[in-house]
Amino acid sequence: MGTNLAIVWPGETSKPWKGLPAGRPVRPRADDIQPLRERMPDLAGLLGEIHSWSTSLTYGRKTVTSRIIGTHWEYGEIRNHQPQSGGRFLNILDEQQKRRVIFLGDKLAKDIFGEEAPVGKTLLVNGASYTVIGVMVHKFQMGNYCGPEDSHAVIPITTFTGQFGRDQLNNIVFKVHRPEQMPLALKTFSE
Repeated sequence: MGTNLAIVWPGETSKPWKGLPAGRPVRPRADDIQPLRERMPDLAGLLGEIHSWSTSLTYGRKTVTSRIIGTHWEYGEIRNHQPQSGGRFLNILDEQQKRRVIFLGDKLAKDIFGEEAPVGKTLLVNGASYTVIGVMVHKFQMGNYCGPEDSHAVIPITTFTGQFGRDQLNNIVFKVHRPEQMPLALKTFSE
């Protein structure tokens, strides 16, 4: 995606290794991110994403079904999810403390809240209470490799794994400082 951002999806091994056959599934988990960061310290950022494709979001009598992404707090900067005035994106404490906070895409916020200001309101995510901390500034160019960004919500990955009981990553995203660093980063990542 662009010249300094890469998205890696789970796959299968292509070669035999130490007596194991090729074709073994590679399924990274949330706990794999920190060792990857330590192995690749020169990256501008590295994070994982876990998706729930059909999640009920309820406010008052209004319920919509949407995609929720559990991810790391750096996601906002790496994926250019800028908050509208009066809100914010996830921060490191949200992730560390497994806070029930949620950041909404702008279209999703309008679908749920209409003209009402969402920031500070309580929203039920599959029946669990979350505080809306921000709404994304409308983006004209979307990196919608998993659906439109304006229609999804983001919560801390630690909160996601606690509520949904899953820690297998749908994908890993990493960013390099300069485009010429990408070939080496891709090679290092695949080793």
